[in-house]
Amino acid sequence: MREPRAYAIVENERLALAAPDGTPPTGAWRLRPGMRYRLRVPVGIHRGVFVLPRAALVTEGAEKLVFLKSGNNYRKQPVHLIHEDRESVVVADDGAIFPGDPVVTSGAFALSLALRAEATSGASNAAHKHGPSCAH
Repeated sequence: MREPRAYAIVENERLALAAPDGTPPTGAWRLRPGMRYRLRVPVGIHRGVFVLPRAALVTEGAEKLVFLKSGNNYRKQPVHLIHEDRESVVVADDGAIFPGDPVVTSGAFALSLALRAEATSGASNAAHKHGPSCAH
C-alpha cells in the first residue's frame, strides 16, 4: 500500500547571515525544495490505558514487562501491550499497574540485564540498588 501524500505550509528559516564583507547571504535555508518528512497522525483514541516511554518496556521471550520500584528494590511486572512505536508504548489499564505506581521510565533494559547478571551470580534479583530514574 502506498503512503498517502499530504502537503503542509511551513515557514522557512535562513541559516546563513550576510558575510562580514557585506555581500548578500548565500541562501542557506533550513528547508529546501523536495525535502520529505515522515509524520505520525493519530487515527484513534485509546481509553483505559497508560502511555509510557518506550524505554520503560522490556521484552523477555513473549512477555512484555515494566519494572516497579519498591524502596531500593525493583520487581518485574508483566503488562498487556496495546501499541508501541519508537518513542512510546501503550499499556492496558487492566490491573497490572495502577496510576501512581513507581514505574521505571528509563533504562529498563539495562536494569533487566543487571538483574539477570545478579541472578546468575547468585545474588538476589530483588535487591538491585542502582536502577534508573522512576516516575511516581
